[in-house]
Amino acid sequence: MSITIAYDAMHANVGKLPKGAQTAGYVTGSGEVMWTAADWAAHPDAVRIDQSPLDTELDETADVLDFENGAATLADIVPWAQAALRNYRSGARPGQRSPLVYCDGSSVTQVANALTAGKVSGVGLFIAKWSDTLTQALEEVVTASGPFPVSGIQFASPGPYDIDVFSSSWLAARSARH
Repeated sequence: MSITIAYDAMHANVGKLPKGAQTAGYVTGSGEVMWTAADWAAHPDAVRIDQSPLDTELDETADVLDFENGAATLADIVPWAQAALRNYRSGARPGQRSPLVYCDGSSVTQVANALTAGKVSGVGLFIAKWSDTLTQALEEVVTASGPFPVSGIQFASPGPYDIDVFSSSWLAARSARH
């Protein structure tokens, strides 16, 4: 399995992303978080993250649901995952990737239990593991398995953006309009 290093940033820091790199941005969010149409046009292959704080409607065509304080809630995970899977399979947004749920390493069991209780399969995880080194993040993505495989690890935040490791096959497997 190959991996890809990616950089994610909120709108306020899009101009600081490394040129030519795989990027990730926010389709929802408050204040300076949500990317503009110009941001998406400049980064058309960026991973789309739905942060959905309480005042923002969920985007079930995003690639990732962000589950953390101030973003989507535990109650949002199952309905979002079910809708995102339907949209991915139907090609509702051509280019959508198979859904991932983003969470902190300490929340993985909680997220997996919610997905299991909701009888959701076909969804992976994107985990924030701030104590991981690049080598550890690579190893976790390369050896991922189980009902909710880890397709991404966020392991560093050097300033204006975070650094992520994604499975290259997850990044490449995109929906098409049927």
